[in-house]
Amino acid sequence: MKETKLTSKQDDFIISYLELHEQNKQKQWIVSDLLNKIGFSKTILDALVRKGIFYIKTTTLSRLLPSQGELIEDKVLTDFQFRALEEIKDAFNKKKVCLLHGVTSSGKTELYIKLIQEQLIKGKQVLYLLPEISLTTQIISRIQAHFGDKVGFTHS
Repeated sequence: MKETKLTSKQDDFIISYLELHEQNKQKQWIVSDLLNKIGFSKTILDALVRKGIFYIKTTTLSRLLPSQGELIEDKVLTDFQFRALEEIKDAFNKKKVCLLHGVTSSGKTELYIKLIQEQLIKGKQVLYLLPEISLTTQIISRIQAHFGDKVGFTHS
């Protein structure tokens, strides 16, 4: 077997990695997390990969949430909601912005769902912003019940 020559920094990298591995017993690391944790540059890791001491496996990570069950059927809008939806669409034909104002439990989320659905059918994406983080879990559950694993979220 051919002996591989290592620099002192490469030796230090390997020692730091082994110490970290002993503490965490984690078999796979995200490269940036590993480098931040042990305090080395990617250049050193790349050299060790070229020498066959480490390897980097590429995987795809999705920020979309896995669906938690069956999708629910579209709800039929009330006459009031249907009129509001038509007014919103009309407003968007005139301007890029429209304000939907309604009291709690007045059915605004159902209108948003219909508007989101129309955009998804057109092959577009939707960014749904919430004004209050405490609403996040409830709204995500409702939106995911309609759109399944097409839903991703971030907060704070």
